[in-house]
Amino acid sequence: MPTEHRPSIQELTWKQVRQEFAQVNPELAAIIDELDPSSEYTLFRAKYPYGSEILQRSYLYIPDNRGGLVSLKSSQVPNSVKEKLSYNIFSNPVSLILKNTAELFIVLESNTIPLYGLIPPGKLFGTWRILNPTGNQNPIFIWDMTAGARSIFLLPKISETSGYNKLRKTFQLQADKPKNLLDHWKIFREIANHNSFDEHWETDILFFSKKWFDVMNDKKWKDFKIYLFEKSWQSSEYFRNQFMWDLAFSLIQRQRNFKPNPYISDTVKHLLAIGSGALPGFSAARDNVGGPVKNLQKVFVEVYKLTEYAPIIMQPHFFSLNEDRPVYYSLQYPTTLVFSPQSRENSTKIFNLYELKSLLNKYLSEVYSNNLNVSGTLTYSSKNEVRYDFFHTDVENHSGIRLSSEIAGEDVNFNKTFYGENQSFPSNSSFLRGCIKISKKNKVAAS
Repeated sequence: MPTEHRPSIQELTWKQVRQEFAQVNPELAAIIDELDPSSEYTLFRAKYPYGSEILQRSYLYIPDNRGGLVSLKSSQVPNSVKEKLSYNIFSNPVSLILKNTAELFIVLESNTIPLYGLIPPGKLFGTWRILNPTGNQNPIFIWDMTAGARSIFLLPKISETSGYNKLRKTFQLQADKPKNLLDHWKIFREIANHNSFDEHWETDILFFSKKWFDVMNDKKWKDFKIYLFEKSWQSSEYFRNQFMWDLAFSLIQRQRNFKPNPYISDTVKHLLAIGSGALPGFSAARDNVGGPVKNLQKVFVEVYKLTEYAPIIMQPHFFSLNEDRPVYYSLQYPTTLVFSPQSRENSTKIFNLYELKSLLNKYLSEVYSNNLNVSGTLTYSSKNEVRYDFFHTDVENHSGIRLSSEIAGEDVNFNKTFYGENQSFPSNSSFLRGCIKISKKNKVAAS
């Protein structure tokens, strides 16, 4: 049935939200139960429809009383609310997802950089600044955050004019026909929030008010404070040690006496970070936690008439040795955290792919030799567990580069996203034209 897609917000006490909180984070709920906070310790529960821009250039936007969003800095926001929520320099307060996901990212001209993947239910975030308020080096920066995935797109092309005109007519789309993968989200958002869309998808998020952190130095609040520090320490593991790996790779270059293309070198470092589970790659969406995926697939099959290729939707996902689910990185959708220029302006994707494979093997050879004493790290321990495969739609004569059409036969996760029947794997997708698969060694993806 058609539904209205409106954001909402309400201020609640711990007792009012405790049951749902405990379902997604029982450990922290037990700590708070012991504190038995009074009604002064409020939390703001905000619900954002799919694609809502929760942070814009790092500043928080909250639901207003007219069904829209307004900046926390706005004069429309009551001073009492500002005082309770602006303690992180008007960026997001300490937050916890109750339902579905949010994504923190930086948007560029043709791609996004998904910084922390999809933030799942029960995950606490936004703690770094409040844990070190006087000596903090953590800027609010220029990132954005959306309800659900922002780094999301269909593998097959959706720019065919007649099909897109059918979408435009059915859902009164304002977005232009997509020029690249980045544009897919704009269309998804409009469709998902149209009154005739079959599903009302929203992110349910809690914002802790300032009162919770004014008393953290009280001995009674010790366990609460320790919990925040432990989770922040765990989440910063990669970034705290990144400088050591940068130094290690510089030493490898010096000892081996080679000067790689900075673009290739930075991409290899990023691939290793994905392989260690520190940064997200992309995987086929298998459920609706990142957005109303299944109903979006239905729309593109039944309205757009995407009947030749399977409507596979890709979204951020962290690689883990605990599941048989490969992730992918594409030269067509770069997500590195640095932007070194290519030393060869006219180099092709297949040439870059070959250079990546060669340099990755050199780096791994040195890392696995343990000449730099890096045993005990995830990157070193991945020697017998993590595999990197390189794919292109036209392998030419480049040894070790495989055809993109082989991917579907090795990763059954793509089959879990198919809507309809007799649809082909879109092996000619631009995303797959120069991509790297990170997977468990000697494993075929399984359910």
